[in-house]
This record gives sequence, C-alpha cells and structure tokens, in this order.
Amino acid sequence: MDYSTISLQKEVSEPLYRQLADQLQQALARGDLRPAEQLPPIRKLAQLLSISPITVSQAYEELALMGVASGSVGRGTFLLPLVTAASTSQRPDDQPFSNAHHPSAEHTWMATLMTQTQSVARSARLQQLLQRAAQRWHEASPLINFSSGNPDAGLFALDRWHLAMNQAGVSLQSEQGRTPNILQYGASVLGDSSLRAFLVTYVQRYGIHVPMEQILLTNGTQQGLDLVARSFLLPGATVFVDQFSYIAALDIFEQYGAHLQSVPFDEHGMRVDLLEELLVAPQPQPRFIYTIPTGHSPSGACLSEDRRAQLRDLAQRYNLLIIEDDAFNELYYQGKTPVPAIWCGETEGRVIYLKSFSKTIFPGVRSGCLIAHPTLLSVIARRKQLSDRTSSIPLARAVFYYIDASAYEHELLRARSTYRHRRDILLAALEREVKTFGCSWIIPQAGFNLLLFLPAHLDEMRVVEEAAAHGLAVAPGYFFTPMSALKRQPALRLIFADKSPALLEEGILRLASALRILMQTGSGQDLPHFTTGV
Repeated sequence: MDYSTISLQKEVSEPLYRQLADQLQQALARGDLRPAEQLPPIRKLAQLLSISPITVSQAYEELALMGVASGSVGRGTFLLPLVTAASTSQRPDDQPFSNAHHPSAEHTWMATLMTQTQSVARSARLQQLLQRAAQRWHEASPLINFSSGNPDAGLFALDRWHLAMNQAGVSLQSEQGRTPNILQYGASVLGDSSLRAFLVTYVQRYGIHVPMEQILLTNGTQQGLDLVARSFLLPGATVFVDQFSYIAALDIFEQYGAHLQSVPFDEHGMRVDLLEELLVAPQPQPRFIYTIPTGHSPSGACLSEDRRAQLRDLAQRYNLLIIEDDAFNELYYQGKTPVPAIWCGETEGRVIYLKSFSKTIFPGVRSGCLIAHPTLLSVIARRKQLSDRTSSIPLARAVFYYIDASAYEHELLRARSTYRHRRDILLAALEREVKTFGCSWIIPQAGFNLLLFLPAHLDEMRVVEEAAAHGLAVAPGYFFTPMSALKRQPALRLIFADKSPALLEEGILRLASALRILMQTGSGQDLPHFTTGV
C-alpha cells in the first residue's frame, strides 16, 4: 500500500488518530492491506504523514482494540485476519477446530477469537484510559473515578453477612442428616430450595407469582444473560435494545452473533411506540427485546407502567421474547413501593426475568435468579448444567438467611436514602456547573447511573481524555451502544453511588473545567492525547 495516499483532515472535529485508524481498516477491507502484513514503524509513518508519533501510536492502539491489529514493543504492529459475516456465522463453540489442518482453518478460528476480542474492546479501552490517567495523579490529588458501577462499600453489612454464613453452615449440617446428597454433585440444577422457596414470596412485591420450580439460581445477572443467549440466540437473531444499554449484555449478545437494533428512549424509558414501527409485522422466528426497565443502565430512567403494558402487548402481537433485567428494582427513588415488573400480568411465557442481589448485598456475592416459563426454563437449566452443574448451595443458603432477616429491609431503606441524596447532589452540581455548556440529562429514578448528553459537536472521547487530564475518569457513551449503531448524540456515564457529596461536587468542577477548554477550542482536536509511550 502507498501510505502517502492517506489523507487526514486537521480542520474537522474527528481526532487525527481515529481518522488514521479508520483509513487503515478500510484499506484492509478493500484488500490494499492484507492480513498478517506489518504496518510501518510509528516514527516512519508519522514522518511520512507529517503528524506526531503519538497520533500514529494511538491509531495502532485503536486498531488493536477493534481487533484489527496486534503488536508489541520491538516486534512491530501486524494486521490480523479480517472478521467477515461468513466467518462469524456459527456460534463460537460450533467452530470447526477439528479441521485445523485445512489451509483456511487458521482464518476461521482466528476470526472467531477476534470476534470475542471485539466484544470486550469497550472495557479494554476504558481500562487503558484509566491507567493513563492514574499515572498523572497521585495521593495528594487523587483521580476521581466516575466510571465504576460500584455500590457504596460503607453500606455493606459484613457483620450480618458473617452471621448469615454461620447460620447457613448450621442449617446445612442439620439438613445433611436428612438429605445426604445436598452438598454432593447430585444437587438440583435449579439451586438451593430454601432460597428459591423464599424468592417465591419475595418477587411477589413486583407482581410476579410463580412456583419455585420456575426459579433458577444464577451467579448474578451476567450469567443469566449468558444462559439465555446460549439457549435461544441463533446467529443473526434480532435483539432490540435501548439506544444506550448495559455493556455486559451488549458484549454477550454480540459474541453470539445477534443483530442488535437500537430503540430510542426518553425519561420514561424505551420508546415503545417507535419499537412498534421497527417491528412492521409478526415473524415465525421469535425476536428478542432486552431492557432494564427500572434504573435503566446507563441513564437511570424507569419505564412507565403504561409502556410496560404496551411492551407486553407487542410481545403477544409480534412474537417477541422480553428479557427483563431487574438489578435495581429495590433502589427506586420515587414512591413508596417498587414499580411492578414487566412480567406482572404476563400470561403467555413471553418474559424471562433476571434478578440480582449484587447491588443490595455486595457485588462479591454474585447471586441472582432467573424466572421463566417451564418450557423455556428447562432449556436454560440444561445449558447451566453443562457449565457449572448448579449454583453454590452454601452461598445461596447464606443469601437466604441474609435477605430473610428484617434488617435487610432497613438496609434497603438506608441505601435508597443515601443514593437518592447523592443523586440530588450530583443533579444540583450539573445544573450549576455544566448546563451552560449545552449539556442535558435524564433524572435517574433508580440505580447508580446518570447519562450526561454532550453538545453534538463535541467528540466524547476527547471529553473523556480531557476530563482524565483534569483528574476525572468517566465512561464514554459509545461503550453502551451496539457496535453496529449509527451516529448518536455524544454522552458520558456518571456513577454517583460510591462517591461522597464532596467528591461529587469536586468531580463536576473538574468536568466543567475540561468542557470549558474543549468549548474554547471548538472540539479539542488540537489538544494532546495520552500515550502509552510506544
């Protein structure tokens, strides 16, 4: 390839490194560059194009994160096999590894690996930015991290957890005499019967009335999502998701070859009216809807009860299966009771309900459940049995004793009060410091997240990098959109749950300083980027 033909436009808002990465990727797709070809050394290409070596270095990093290239210091950067629709038409576990002697086999299995690499590129990019930012800050003026989705560790009732574990041990020791196999491999794939029996009553507060035989214990919501995807998603299946959505769900669906279609949302959640326009007509093959109706991630919006009913109606009329992710229903900020689940009132088995206790006990518990129609649950249970036989019985029993105690409801009240107060501090700071820059947001009704919409002319990655230069880590909106998504308004996700009021105030001041600099320079394209020093 004649690299001198690369044309970079310094007067446009898109950063030079991204322009360069895009043009190299396009050259690979056209055939001007070939898989396994070595790219020019950084300094040589920088000199040829009259740009900074830092820009070339960042372009190569971008290609690596996109799954297009790989390299190391001293060895150089090489292009990897291009992932095509044909090479990803099978599920990862169905790829023909046994044909490794065939000349084309290397392309097939390496393409599969790169598909998996692309599915985690968002997280890798964020970790890279955080590492760079951390190098510039120290204990005297620490980096403020608004990008992590953590609850407040100060609310963890570890003394109660210790008591619950002791109660679980005593209970299981007593039960082993009556049920010798309770701690053996033959335990039910559905999980501990004591916790499932308790959940029958617990989920009734959300309008869900099912027997314990329809409840499968999982190692958190993420495992539930993976089980659903492995059980029912065929390559090319359509999954409708909110315009911004949970990053792990997007990664899982993309890994299994699903076609993700974004649906706009507003302060009342997914625009169900626009979803119906996308459906057009019923189809024999079920299509899927994935949504977080309460405390939507990453915006904190809540789907209104009217829209929940409309979504159930669409599922019946258009042959849809709804995947309802309910990680934040206990952490609501409006009213005195939780909003009823989408499942509530649903009678045809078209909703798969996922529940997590990681946000209300602590994330390390990795405990949740999946509720589905018996026919669907039998398929999901078989998939789970292939991966881990059953969820931990001792852990599930400890979770049972923890959430069955009256103290748990008091802890939920305290958590809601704490997080609501911090949300309000964040909202006031945004109103005072950044609204004048043309930013907007949805007021979170539950959960930990706030999605800050930026002026359309700003490049969100430049905002992320400039914020990091000011000691603030934030996550860019594109992390939370399908990789196939079209252009959308730039945004940042801000997490307020684990930050004190003082840190929330200081963090928004730092964000305002970063925005002020970028607004003064148009889009910030002339500002220096971080570099790994390659």
